[in-house]
Amino acid sequence: MADGLTIDPTNSVGAANSEVAINLNPTMIDTDGSETVTLTLAGFGVGEDGVTFKSGATNYTPTYNSDTDTYTITGITHAELGTLKFQTQYNVAKEITVKAQTVEDSNHDASATVTDTFTVKVTGGNDYTPPPAPGHRGAAPAASDTYDGILTGSSEADYISGTRGEDSLYGKGGNDILNGSTGADKLYGGLGDDTIIFDPADAVIDGGDGKDSLQVSENVDFTRLATDLIVDMEIIDLEGSGQQSITLDAEHVKAMSGNDNTLLVKGDTADGARDTVNLEHGWTDTGTTEEIGDMVYHVLNNAENDAHLKIQQGVEYHIA
Repeated sequence: MADGLTIDPTNSVGAANSEVAINLNPTMIDTDGSETVTLTLAGFGVGEDGVTFKSGATNYTPTYNSDTDTYTITGITHAELGTLKFQTQYNVAKEITVKAQTVEDSNHDASATVTDTFTVKVTGGNDYTPPPAPGHRGAAPAASDTYDGILTGSSEADYISGTRGEDSLYGKGGNDILNGSTGADKLYGGLGDDTIIFDPADAVIDGGDGKDSLQVSENVDFTRLATDLIVDMEIIDLEGSGQQSITLDAEHVKAMSGNDNTLLVKGDTADGARDTVNLEHGWTDTGTTEEIGDMVYHVLNNAENDAHLKIQQGVEYHIA
């Protein structure tokens, strides 16, 4: 495993259309150049092309996950890490979640991920207007009705984002995206094929009707969570957030999933960023695969508990 790093970020303040320092205050354990850093930054709220990143003469081309509003930058060297900057034309006043890990260049082993937050404040620019949400019937992420932490969507495809408090988010109709942000939030997808951004601090995660996805961007041992925290969910989506690992057991799979006790897990499959599913007790690999859409999935069963998993081909899985 790579040696890792620590971060202690402080706030970033600056003007639009100017370079603003990202003050991670990092300490890398291995500084001989054999390891690089993978960094994710979530929460700018200005879309895929709204922020650029650089360090010195190096301009980065991050990948972007629109569901989680997350930029992922790979291959950052020790020398570059302390001089990171970003630039945007938009006004930003957001709490940013940063995650970092080191990767060994020789074998692509990754360290444990460290996570922290910092505030970004950029002024003197334009206000950001979201474009129509791709794949959501052309509807733009909508501003929701807000009253005492209750945020309600419409019959269209809405993007509903909470605050730092304890919010209740209701997607209602449409293929919605729900992000409670921080706090013990309650998220209800309602009708449609919804995406809910996972936060272990949430109090309720209810996909509702439709084919709903739980977007996970961190290592999670679901067996340590209350079995009634997540219900009516059909998909766990690990894609686009770097290398991560989840742990599942039959009890939680049954509790999370719909009436057929089946969960589908999809994730990153590239070398150095391959996601992993760890399974507790009683699971059997059937040796069969199933093609769903344009992807192939391995089929696993837990006969004793009548629970079923379909794991995307290329995602690692281990049975205890």
